Amino acid sequence: MSFGIYKRGQGRWSRGVAAAVLSALGIWAAVSTYGWTEVSVQEWGRYAISGGILLGFLWFAYYLSNRPKTASFLIETETEMKKVTWPTGPEVLSATFVVIVVVVIMGAFLFGVDRLVLEPVFKLIRILPS
Repeated sequence: MSFGIYKRGQGRWSRGVAAAVLSALGIWAAVSTYGWTEVSVQEWGRYAISGGILLGFLWFAYYLSNRPKTASFLIETETEMKKVTWPTGPEVLSATFVVIVVVVIMGAFLFGVDRLVLEPVFKLIRILPS
């Protein structure tokens, strides 16, 4: 296996983020494993186990970001994300406001339907006290 970069210069952001996430996961796993190892394991053994896990995650991040199928997918993802028209801040705020208003209206409607329809039915079959 060669240690070159597959399609160098393409998909830097997407491959970098994917590798960073896997590396952060590896750091978390290594630190957690160090804390989980039993007291009977000597100190150098704890470091060796945690270091091995970290190196495994780092190797996997490198391998995955340079595997042709995965790298092509990440490159294509970055290319497509550049084509996206992102909303502005005021557009996001107005859309959020509309969603909140619609949720409140639908909640009030369902509450009303529940009270108007189901409560008489429950009284009819004597579930609720009269």
